[in-house]
Amino acid sequence: MADTQLPDKDHLPLKCPACGKGPSSFIFLAEPPEGGTARRFRVLRCSDCGSARTEIPPGTAEHQDLYFKDYWGAESDRAGGGLSHALTGIFLRQRVRAISGELTKDSEVLDYGCGNGEFVGAMRAAGYNCYGFEPNSGLRSGHINSRVKDRTYDMVTLWHVFEHFTDPGGELAGLAALLKPSGKIFLSVPNFQSADARLGGPLWFHLDVPRHACHYTQLGLERLIRRCGLKVISARKPFNWYAVFGMYQTLLNTSGCTTNALYYWLKRGRSVYSRRSMAIAVKDALLHAVLAVPYLAAAFALTAAVSLFGRAGSLEIICEKQ
Repeated sequence: MADTQLPDKDHLPLKCPACGKGPSSFIFLAEPPEGGTARRFRVLRCSDCGSARTEIPPGTAEHQDLYFKDYWGAESDRAGGGLSHALTGIFLRQRVRAISGELTKDSEVLDYGCGNGEFVGAMRAAGYNCYGFEPNSGLRSGHINSRVKDRTYDMVTLWHVFEHFTDPGGELAGLAALLKPSGKIFLSVPNFQSADARLGGPLWFHLDVPRHACHYTQLGLERLIRRCGLKVISARKPFNWYAVFGMYQTLLNTSGCTTNALYYWLKRGRSVYSRRSMAIAVKDALLHAVLAVPYLAAAFALTAAVSLFGRAGSLEIICEKQ
C-alpha cells in the first residue's frame, strides 16, 4: 500500500476554510483519478458545517503541473466524437439558462476559471457580453482574456472552479471587488452532501484530489459567503444532465472501472490510457459494455429521486454585493 503524503502540520489551516470553525476529522484517503502516481491524500470533514478539505502541502492544489496539457480536453482527440460534443452542448445550454434570468443583454459577465472558454462562447452565441479568465490554461483562445481588472461586471460565474481554491475566502473577496454595485457572483460547486458523494466516498466523481481543495456543503458555503460580506440570494441543487452524469460516473467508479474513465475518455480521448496497461483498457471496455445502459437508467432514476431531498450532485448559489 502506498504511503500517505502528510504535509507539515505547521502549514495546515487550523479552521475549516468554509465556515471558519472546526475542528476537522479524517474520513478517508483518496488517490488522484488520473492515476500514474503513488500519492494519496487525506480528506478531512468539518464537525461544524460538514464541509471537507483535502490535506495538501502548501501550493500543491494550484500548482501548474496538476493542470496538465489536456486537463480541459483536447478537441482534436476526443474519442467520443459526436457524443462528446452533444453532451457538451447540453451542459452549456443548461448553464446559460441557469443564469439568464439574472441578466439583461447589456450585462457584463466574467466567467472566472473558464478552461478552454466553451461557456464564454455559448454565452456570446446567446447574445451576452461575456469574458473569460483562466489562470492555469496555456490554451490560445479568443474567449480567454487575461486583463479582467480592466472593467467591472454585473456577474462573475465560477462553474466548478471554486472548489480548487485553497484560500476561498481571499478569492471570493477579490472577485467581489470586480463587481459593479449590486453585482452578483454565481458559484457552482460539487455538493458534498449529495447522494453520489456518500455512495462514492473516495471514488466520488467530483472528489478529484488534490485539485479539489475544498468540498462544500450548503451550510459551509453560505457561511463563507456571509463572512466575505456578501448576501446569499438563492441556493439550489438542480436536477439536470450534469447531475445525472455525476451519479452515472460514480456508479461506474464503484463497480471496478478505472476512476472517471468514461469522463476522461469523452473529454480527452486516447490520452486517458497513456499511462495504463492494455489489460486495464480491455477491462474497462468490457465493464462499460455490460454496465452502460442499466447504470444510465439507474443514474437518471436515482438523481431524480434524491433531487427531491436536495441531494443532487451540484450546489448552485447566487450571492450579491452589498
